[in-house]
Amino acid sequence: MKATEKDVWDQFETYGQLVKVTVPKTPGIYGKFGFVNFKKPSDAKRALRELDGSPIKGVKVNLTWARTQPSGNPWWNKK
Repeated sequence: MKATEKDVWDQFETYGQLVKVTVPKTPGIYGKFGFVNFKKPSDAKRALRELDGSPIKGVKVNLTWARTQPSGNPWWNKK
């Protein structure tokens, strides 16, 4: 079952104020990864530490830091 942006938002918002959640809807990658942007880095660190391996919609998630700001990707910049 694929997670929506709302599903991801609901899972992460208890760890701090979120700025943006993006789950690309591109065919072939939809639901396979996403981005969560917290207002405070300390909240992001805690969420990563505590939610890594937890399920979202019954699927175990593997969390890691993004290597670069994905600003060049069209699905990240959509409003």
